[in-house]
This record gives sequence, structure tokens and C-alpha cells, in this order.
Amino acid sequence: MRKGKLPSDDGCLGSCEKLINQPDRSGKIPIQMKKFTLLLSLLLFMAAGVWAQTPADVNSAANPADMKDALEYPSCGPEPANYATLVEARKNAVATDMLASRPGGGYANCNAVDNLFEKMVDLRYATQVAVDAANGGTLTHAMLVAVDAATVALNGYYVNGV
Repeated sequence: MRKGKLPSDDGCLGSCEKLINQPDRSGKIPIQMKKFTLLLSLLLFMAAGVWAQTPADVNSAANPADMKDALEYPSCGPEPANYATLVEARKNAVATDMLASRPGGGYANCNAVDNLFEKMVDLRYATQVAVDAANGGTLTHAMLVAVDAATVALNGYYVNGV
């Protein structure tokens, strides 16, 4: 789940809770209202995290190390599945390329960050698999095709400073 900020207490969440959590005549809040409030809070949290989240940490990264930290502790989506399998040098390369490819005004939203991050990781992962296989004498044509496909998917972005 994406991290996000809850709406402020003067927004819908606070107003809705105050309205819903009105005690009955006995002074108790009915249990179904407590459940409804919990469900409403959860839905608002999810909405705040998914639709309102901006990639501020990725956009404010000043260098590759900052970018790597922002990508590894994301305010947007979870890191791509193959990221954890990359050697440290390839993770650093992903961060460098994400920084070099960042638009002048920053990434517009989390979707933009997530899409490019996944493509960058796909390239580095395909490259790592191919290099390891070549070093072990097991490189296949399919591995080279995977590297080529991942490279084509990044057309228009910076990879290795180009």
C-alpha cells in the first residue's frame, strides 16, 4: 500500500467522524457506527495514498544517493520485484538514471515515477542476468533479446548518461 497523508481533521475525515460518532441517548456510540467510522477512515487513507500522493522525495533528490534513498523508501508504490535482486552497483545506476531522466519540473505524479522506475529496473535486471550468464558461459539469445527490449522501452530517457 502506498504511504499517504490523511485529510486534516477540519476536512471530511474529522467532520464525518464528528457527525457519525454522536452518542445515542444513553451516551454510548453504537458499535455499527464505530465500524463505519473505521471503514471510512481506511477508505480515506487509501484514497489519500493512491490518488493524492506526489513524489516529493524523488523530486527533491539532489544526487544519486538521495535518489536511491527516495526509491528504496518510497512515498509512491513499492519497488519493482527485481530491484531487490540487483547488485549494489546496478541499484546505484538505476538511481543515477532516474535522477538524470527526471523532468525539469519533476515527476508529475507517482504513476510517472513507478512506470519509469520499473523500466529502469527491468533494464538493469536483464543486463545483470545476461552478464552473469556470459561470465558463466551460459548466455542465450533470449537474454540478449530481453536486454534489447528493456533498452527500447527506455527510448527518450537517460541511461548511462546518454
